[in-house]
Amino acid sequence: MSTPLPEIPGYKTIREMGRGVCGLVFAAESIADRTSCALRVLQADSKYSHGEAEAIAACASKVAALPSHPNVARILGVIPGPPTVIAMELMMVQPLSAAVPPTTRLRGPIALEIARQVASGLAHAHQNGVVHGHIHPGNIYVAKDGTAKLTGFLGQSPSAGCRESGGPASVFAFLAPEQLTSEPICSPATDVYSLAAVLYEWLTGRRVNDGGGAALSVRAHRAELPASLDLAMRRALSSDPAHRFPNAAEFLVALEKVGMEPPANLADWVAAGCPAAENQVVTLNLPESALTPIPESPRVRPQETVEEVPTKPNAPRRGIGTALVVILLMVLLTAAAVAWILWQGGSSAKVIPGVRAIPQLAPKNSP
Repeated sequence: MSTPLPEIPGYKTIREMGRGVCGLVFAAESIADRTSCALRVLQADSKYSHGEAEAIAACASKVAALPSHPNVARILGVIPGPPTVIAMELMMVQPLSAAVPPTTRLRGPIALEIARQVASGLAHAHQNGVVHGHIHPGNIYVAKDGTAKLTGFLGQSPSAGCRESGGPASVFAFLAPEQLTSEPICSPATDVYSLAAVLYEWLTGRRVNDGGGAALSVRAHRAELPASLDLAMRRALSSDPAHRFPNAAEFLVALEKVGMEPPANLADWVAAGCPAAENQVVTLNLPESALTPIPESPRVRPQETVEEVPTKPNAPRRGIGTALVVILLMVLLTAAAVAWILWQGGSSAKVIPGVRAIPQLAPKNSP
């Protein structure tokens, strides 16, 4: 059964668009200027305390006050609660959590370009003192013109109660380790980890916690990826925030140095239905020792049927056979010659070629 459309002062709600971690999202229209927008309504039963809801509203107000950035979805206004309502830019496309099924590999250039654009918007927020707190594919959109946009700023880590019952477990698979403690911490380095975790899934088709962190190398799964990308990802996914890129701006610098061909065209990608990479075969997570090259064993060629060629030891046999043939021919020729002579023996008028004829003497009369 669908949720009844709420009555929000100044807005006309049209339909429910989705359910987030801490509330519902509705498509709406501003009564004043008939501008289309999305309304994020923080539910009273979302496991957020009143103080946490106020903190989220305060973060939204900060985002609304930021200078415009193409990769940050605009916040149009905040209506204090309860329930607290955040009016946002209406995205006419699905979030990537719906457009790209979980654990789906994307083409390297596509995944990298989306991450670069999101990192650019996130760097803009960090430079103005705003942290996101909950980056995951459901908070990332790619518009039809190919512009990636980040939305869903919390300004803090999701509360423990929200993690327990505020949404599917997959939504929380991109949280940094320090967000899963009894006293969660949220900093720019936290956002770096979450964005890298999203990029890791798009590159490998796996999540960073699938293998217990044994093989966070993206090249362990896709050897064709550049080493520079592998190094940047390892640093961004460090379990210790002090070892990561301190903010999104520095992570973006590292991503910009990665060269991948062919260049990505996100507008074409969206128009094609956000296709996955052609090869969806995912390798197993390997321990670091498995990444060490193993000496190759001697290769054994398959047996082939070839014509036997006599070698030198067989040469005498060939000579013996030839001699026997010659002797046989000589015997046959000799036998033929003898037969010819015998056949011609009865005729004296004929002369054997090459033999001088002997004259016959007439017998003498006796006296």
